[in-house]
This record gives sequence, structure tokens and C-alpha cells, in this order.
Amino acid sequence: MPATTPAEELLPAARGYGWVMVATFVLTTACALTYTYAPDPIGSTAFVVAAATSIAAMAIGPPLRGARPRRLWGAATLGAACFLLGLVNRTADQPSGVPPLADLFSLSGYGFLLAWLVMLLKRLGRRTARGSALDATAVAAGASLAMWSVTVSPRIGGSLLTEALMWGIYPVLDIALVSLSVQLILRVRTPAPAMWAILFGLVVLQIADTAYTVIWAHHPGLTVPALTSVFLYAYWGFAAGACHPSVPHITRSHPTSYHAIHRARSRSMLLLFMVSPAVLSILYPIQGVLDASVRSILLAVLITLLFTRLSLTMSALARAEEDSRYRASHDALTDLANRAFFLRTLEERLAHATERADRTVAVLFFDFDNFKCVNDTWGHHVGDLLLIQISSLFRCIAREGEFMARHGGDEFVMHTVVNDPQDAQDRAMQIQKLFSEPATVAGHRISIIPSIGVACAHASDHLLATQLVRNADTALYEAKRNGRGRCVLFDPYLDRRERHRSRIASHLSRALDSESIHVVLQPIVGGEDYHQVMGWEALARWEDPILGTVPPDVFIPIAEERGMIITLGRVVLQQACSEAVRLRTALGDHLFVSVNISPRQLLDPGFCENVSQTLAETGLPTDRLWLELTESTVVDPTASTKRVLSALRDMGITVCVDDFGTGYTSLQTLLELPVNCVKLDKMLTTRSVQGQQDSTQLLSSVLAMLESLNFQHVVAEGVEAAHHKDALLAIGCPMAQGWLFGGPQRAEHIIAASASSPGTAADRVPRADLNAVDQ
Repeated sequence: MPATTPAEELLPAARGYGWVMVATFVLTTACALTYTYAPDPIGSTAFVVAAATSIAAMAIGPPLRGARPRRLWGAATLGAACFLLGLVNRTADQPSGVPPLADLFSLSGYGFLLAWLVMLLKRLGRRTARGSALDATAVAAGASLAMWSVTVSPRIGGSLLTEALMWGIYPVLDIALVSLSVQLILRVRTPAPAMWAILFGLVVLQIADTAYTVIWAHHPGLTVPALTSVFLYAYWGFAAGACHPSVPHITRSHPTSYHAIHRARSRSMLLLFMVSPAVLSILYPIQGVLDASVRSILLAVLITLLFTRLSLTMSALARAEEDSRYRASHDALTDLANRAFFLRTLEERLAHATERADRTVAVLFFDFDNFKCVNDTWGHHVGDLLLIQISSLFRCIAREGEFMARHGGDEFVMHTVVNDPQDAQDRAMQIQKLFSEPATVAGHRISIIPSIGVACAHASDHLLATQLVRNADTALYEAKRNGRGRCVLFDPYLDRRERHRSRIASHLSRALDSESIHVVLQPIVGGEDYHQVMGWEALARWEDPILGTVPPDVFIPIAEERGMIITLGRVVLQQACSEAVRLRTALGDHLFVSVNISPRQLLDPGFCENVSQTLAETGLPTDRLWLELTESTVVDPTASTKRVLSALRDMGITVCVDDFGTGYTSLQTLLELPVNCVKLDKMLTTRSVQGQQDSTQLLSSVLAMLESLNFQHVVAEGVEAAHHKDALLAIGCPMAQGWLFGGPQRAEHIIAASASSPGTAADRVPRADLNAVDQ
């Protein structure tokens, strides 16, 4: 969650305080107008009351708001009080020069305010950026040059030189206050509203004091009520800031802030305060050697500051450019080279490889298995920490000449020079062993092993960097397909096969859109001597106009890998239910259809809804639909998988475990699942009917166990010969499926065969070629 600013944190309280600020500003304006038009005695009283009220607010507000330390705000209050005393004494004196008592109070006020800002900056505990410090110094130097030229220089040789020097100090002190305030703002990310109000008071104070300085340079001691009333707005700014709900945030340290204000502003400020005072000093004639010396020194200081600032700026720009290049070529999280930089360096290495025909460039592509589980289990923060730890290990183990990079996500790549491909594979396996020990991240022990794809290029291959990386990626994909945690060396066969698979995936995507996928139905029989067709298993088939017949064991895994299995499953379910309705109409209402579903379909949030909608659209009763899952799917079912299966069974759908007996499912798992049908794997069936007494007894025991567990349906798969059938009948298996009873057929063929062939249902099903593959 992004950090909030002081204004955002205190927004509710600040809204209520806004009306108070508006009301007090209106009252301040009323007092200022009263003093302007009726200075004595009503105006003077209103002025003093308004200023004293503001000072009291400055003394009371910060403690009530919880601002600490109190002595810090006491200095600000004393400074404001001294200013008020200076103003009162100044307006009470006659215009015969600068009153010493007024100066004493005014200069004391400046001292207290400067001390307040210095303590505040020290409280934050951060060093001022050199650039901003130079800008503040340039402001002070420029103001000094301007005030010298306007107020002091014309009085050199006159009796009012001391007075002119005295009044020339005030704007310089005002500039010092503003400079310190700017430093304060530059140290926080977002200035608090209280700081803006106080800064407003400081700026108003500077404007009014500077105006009086210019006036008294020509009319010493002259009082202008309209100008004096402006000081009330300075007091209002101080009081409004001291009482604002955000005042405690002023003394809190905030991260990084100098960069929050654009550096161009600082450079513009420096240029403005260098040029303007220099031009102003030219307009006023030089009054002797002292005047010329002072102006020359101040101008030299300004020019020195300018060149120093420009030098710092150029250095900063060079560092920023270097940092920008680094960030553009490195990963922000792991600080390894990124993909673009990796490809660029690989291109250079391949180009240099042509100079050494006996050397081979190798790319190793790493992908950490089950990394998604880390993010899902412990969160992305732990996943990021693990990536940082992995990258640190890669940096530690990298040899001279090995270039590591983060390709993206949990994928890393490395290119190096080897003697031959076997050297590259050996190096990959060596790195893989270094990840055999679990990593400890945020208190969690995490086992994570990389799958690695290795691709090599000789000088004579003339491969591009992108081609070599793609070859390594292809080998990596093969490694993950072979069981993960493996290392595979790329060869041209992998490339041809991957291209072929990509071609099939492209055609499959179009086939799903054009409804080129269809289903065939293989009978499931039961009853006396297995003469009655109980239902059919729906199997997907694909006849492509270009590729021809694509076997299910080819296109279904591709659909799984390329994210098309959910769409394929919906197409098959829709067609299977529609065909089942046709067959039930022609052959009997007792018939059902069984459809295979993928584990990924169970993860689809809309799966149950899609099944319900398909049944409603086709008109197939829910109790006439079986959904089959392979036994390997239910080895370690998640809570969400159990919820989906329970929802399906509650709808009246038969949930079936397919290929039971392959050794994956424990009895405990079977009991925990909402399953009411088991299909015995053909390996278990055929072994039990080939004269192996132990296997036959095992099958008989399995049937007895399933019957005792009240499974509603049991089907033996893989029945391909008469003696298979006889053995199953002998041990009492209720239903069977296999090529003996018929191969997969289109619904129209089944209906046609049934209409033309009298006899039992099993006899009416045409026998298929026993050499075909049952999918």
C-alpha cells in the first residue's frame, strides 16, 4: 500500500480547520483595513490585538497538537513577539531616523526565528543537498548586492550611512529565513500544510520589510499604515501554521525529498538571483572605492556560485545519465543484467566467436520449478526475496567469462564460452547441484530446483542471439516436459518437434473456432453376459483439412500446455451431451454419456456453471452425465477441487475416477473424495485375466472393497477378448468397456447400425479394428 502524505493522513481534521483559517483570515483583513484607514487610536488597538492573538495562538497551538519539542516552538513564539514590539516602538517614534529600540526588538526577532529554523533542520537530522545549499547562498548574496546598491551605496559619505547599513540588514535576514525554509521543504517528501502557512508568513514578512527598507532609504523613518498592516498577514500565517493539525509532522523525518522538487527550478532560481541583482547594481552609480570594492566582491561571489552550481549540475547530469543507462540495462529487483542487455552482450560474444573457430558459445536457460507455489503460499514478497537470494548465488558462482542475467519472472540466463556442448551441459548440471539444498527465506525453508535448457553455437552456425536464446528456451521446455529438475541439451530434432507442435497448436486454435472437433462414442456395457449397452464414453477426435487426422494423445497435451484445454473441454462436453440426447431418443432413456475432464477445468471458476448450462441447453438429465478424472488427478486434491467435485455430485452428476489401479490413489484419498464411480485401469484388468491367479484374486478383492464402500458403479476397461469378458463375469464385475464390445463410433453410425441389425444391443454395435488405439 502506498505511503500517505501528512495532508492525506489529517484530511478529516484539516477540513474542519479550513473554516477556522478562512474566518481568522477575514478578521485579520478587517483589522488590517481598520489600521490602514484609522491608525490612531482604534486602528493601533486592532493591530496590536490581532498580532497578540496570533502570538498567543503560536504559543498554545503546537502543544495542543502534540508538536515536540516545546522549546522549538517557544523560539518561534518569542521571535514573533519581538517583531511585534519592534513594530509598536517604530510606529510610536517620530520619523527622525531608525529607532535603536525598534531595531533591538526586530533583530532579536530575527535571531529567534533563525534559531527556530536551525533547530528544526537539526531535528530532521538530514544533510542538506549541496545544490540547494548553493542556491540558498546565491539568494542571500544576490539580496546583499541588491540591498547594498539600493540602500547603502547612495548613503556612502552621508550622515545616514550607519542607518542605511542597519536597514540593509533586514532583507538579508529575511532572505536567510526564506533560504532556511526552502531547505526545510527540500528535506521532506510532501510539505505539511502547516509548513506552507508558516512559509507564507515568512514571505509576507520579507516583502513588507524590504518595502520599508527601500522607502526609508529615501524617507528615513516614514510610516505607511497600509504597508504596516501587511505585517498582520505574516502573523496570521505563523498562527495558522502553528495551530494546523499537521504541525506535528513538521518535526518528523521524511525520506528523500530533494528530488521531489525539480532541479531545474533550483537552476532557474540561481540564474534569477544572479542576473537581477547584477543588473540592479549597474543602474545605480558607484559611490567611491568602498562601494566599488563591495560590489565587486559580491558580484565575484555570485559568479563563483554560478560556476560551482553549474559544475555540480553537470556532474549530477553525468551521474544521472550513467545511472539511467545502468537502470536501463539491469533488473531493478535482482540487480542482474536484464534481457535487452543480455542479448546485446550475447551478440557481441557471437561476433567475436568468429575469430576463434575452435570455441563454442553456450547459453544456459534456467527456470525454477514450482516457483508460482512460493508466491501463492507465502506471498510475492517472499518470492521477491527468494529471487534476490537466487541472483546473489548466481553472482557468487559465476566464473570469469560467464555473463548472468534475469530473463523475466523466475527465469535466468547465462552465456559463456566452452570447448564443446558437453562442457556446457556439465556446467549446467554443476550449477543445478548448488540448488539442491533448501533456501531459507523470511524464516521459511524452500526447496527449489531449476530446470535448465542448454543451447550452443559454433562460429560456422552464424546464429543470431535471439535464435540461440530461443533454442535454449526450447531445450528448457523439453526439460520441464520430462519431469522438471532436468537439464536438456538442444538439438535440431527438438526444434523441429517444437515447430511442429506450434503448428498443431495454431491449427487447433482455428479448429476450436470452426467446430472441427467432434466426438465419437465407445459403448459401456452391463447386464447379463454384458449384452446391454448402458452408456458411452465420449472421446474427442480432430480431422484437420491440412494436417489430416491428429491423434488425441497429440493434440490434447498441446491443448493443456497452450491454455486451450478449457475451450476444448467445453466443446467436447457440449457435443457429448447433444449426441447423448440423440442416442437416448433412438435407443432408450436409460443411457448415459461419460466425458473426460482435465484437472485444469476443475480450476476454472465457471466450470460448474458451464456444466449446468450445457445440460439445460441440450436437455440431458443430470443423472445421465458421468464426468471422469484420471487417478493421477486426485492423488493430492486441493480444497477447491473437492468443493467442485462435491458441487457436481450434488447436482446429480456421477463423478468417476478413471484408470484406477495404476498405483496413484490411496484408499484414504478415495474415501475423502466425493466420488461414486470407479473405472478399473486396463492394465489391472488384462493382468487378472491372463491366467495369473494372484492378479485375479487382487481384482476380485478390489471389486469386493469397492462394493463394501458403496460405490454405485464399477467399470472394467480394456476388455479386448472373449476370455477377458468371461473372467470379469466370473468375478462379478458389473460393467465393462473395451474393443470387444465396440470401438468409438459417430452417433449417426450407432443409430444406423441399431436400426439395421436385430438382436441384443451388444450385437448391434459394429466391431472396430482391434489395432486402433483406445483414447
